[in-house]
Amino acid sequence: KFLSSNIDRYEDLPQRIDKIKKAFNNKLYDFYLLQEIYDDTDLKYITPKNYYSLPVSNCGNSIISRIKPNNSFVIDLEEVDAICGQYEINGNNFQIISTHFTWGTARENKRVENAYRLDMEIAKTTPFYLNHEKQDIFTILGGDLNSEPDSATLRFLLGKDLYKGYSTQYIDSFSKANKNIYTSSPKNKYFIRTALSNNFPNPKMLP
Repeated sequence: KFLSSNIDRYEDLPQRIDKIKKAFNNKLYDFYLLQEIYDDTDLKYITPKNYYSLPVSNCGNSIISRIKPNNSFVIDLEEVDAICGQYEINGNNFQIISTHFTWGTARENKRVENAYRLDMEIAKTTPFYLNHEKQDIFTILGGDLNSEPDSATLRFLLGKDLYKGYSTQYIDSFSKANKNIYTSSPKNKYFIRTALSNNFPNPKMLP
C-alpha cells in the first residue's frame, strides 16, 4: 500500500507537522512517497516508529518505508529531481520512485522532458524487457507530476505518445481501479490558490 503526498512547504508547515505525523501513524502504509519536504529533522519526526526514511533530495523528495532499502539514489531531471529506493519484498525486487515534476501552467514541455529523463535513467537499471517478460524488477513511480490526465506528460508515460522518438509504458493505478479520484481536496484551504495559479477559472475543474 502506497501513500503519495506533497507536504507543501508553505509557511504553516510548523502548524501542520503534528497533523501529518498523526495521519501517518494512524494509517500505516508500506510506502510514503513524499514531495516538498526539505528538512531531515521534519522527516525523522513524521516517520512512524520502526520505519525507514531516505534523506531528502535537493528538490524535497523522500520515501518512508516499512521495508529497509537495499540501495537508494537521486536522479537529476534538470531543474527538478527524483529519489529512488530499491527494496526486496517477498523475494521480488522493487524500485520505488518519488518525484515532483516542474510546476507551472505553460511548462508542459518541461514536464514531459522530466518524464523522459526519468525513464531513460530507470532504463539503465531496469530495462523494459525485465519488467515486461522476466519481471525481475518491478518499478513503481509516484509523486506530484503537476499534470492533467490528458497531458503530454501522462500520455508519454502511459505509452500513448512518443517523445523524441522514444516510448515507454506505465500503468496508471487510478484508471485500473476504475475510480474518479481527486488528488486535491476542496477542503484544502490552498485549493483555490492552486487552481487559479494553474489557469483553472473554477477550482472544481482541478483534476
